[in-house]
Amino acid sequence: NDGALAILAKTAVESKDAAGAINSLYTLDGLNLLSAVMVEMALTHHEPGVRRHALRLAERRFGENKTLLRAALRLVDDKSSIVRLQVALSLGESTDARATTGLARLAMRHSNDEWLNDAILSSLANRTGEMLTILLEKPTNASRVRDLIGRLCTTIAARRNAKEFSEALVRVAALKDRNLQRLCLSGFRAPFKSTTTMAM
Repeated sequence: NDGALAILAKTAVESKDAAGAINSLYTLDGLNLLSAVMVEMALTHHEPGVRRHALRLAERRFGENKTLLRAALRLVDDKSSIVRLQVALSLGESTDARATTGLARLAMRHSNDEWLNDAILSSLANRTGEMLTILLEKPTNASRVRDLIGRLCTTIAARRNAKEFSEALVRVAALKDRNLQRLCLSGFRAPFKSTTTMAM
C-alpha cells in the first residue's frame, strides 16, 4: 500500500543503516518505483556501501535523467576506494562525453590504484583513442598515468582500427616528451611483437 511504499522510499534515502537503505532501493527498483531523484539522493548517502549500490542502480538511468550522470561524476573524488572503483565501472554504461572525461579524472587523481586502472580500461569500449587524447593533452600530468597510457596504446594497436590508430600516432608524434613518446610507441608495438612470437 501507499504507506508501506512511503516507508520504503524514506528508508532508501534517509536510513542510517546501510543494509536497510540498500534493501529498500532494490525493492523499489524491483517494483519499478525507484525514481531517478531517489537514486540521486542515495548517491550522497553517508555510507559508502549505499553510494556504491546507488551507482549500480544509476547506470541504466543515465540516459533518462540529465542530472544523474552529473551526480555520479561528483563521486570521482569519493573518499572510499570501493565507491571510486564502482564509479569507474558505472561510467562505462554511459556514452556521454562527460563519462570519458570522468574516467580520465579518475585515472589522473588516483593513479596508484591498480584495480581502478583495470576498471577504467574495461569501461572505455570504443573510447580508447579519446581517452588517450585527453591524457596526453597535458604531458606534465601524463607522468602520473604512464602505466595506463602504455596500456591504452597497446589496446589501440590491438584493435586494428585504422582511423583510431592513425589519430593516435599523430598525437604521439607531436609529443615533446621523448620518454612519453617512447612509452607510447612501445605500447603500439606490443601486440605485433606478441603475434610475431606466436608465429615463430
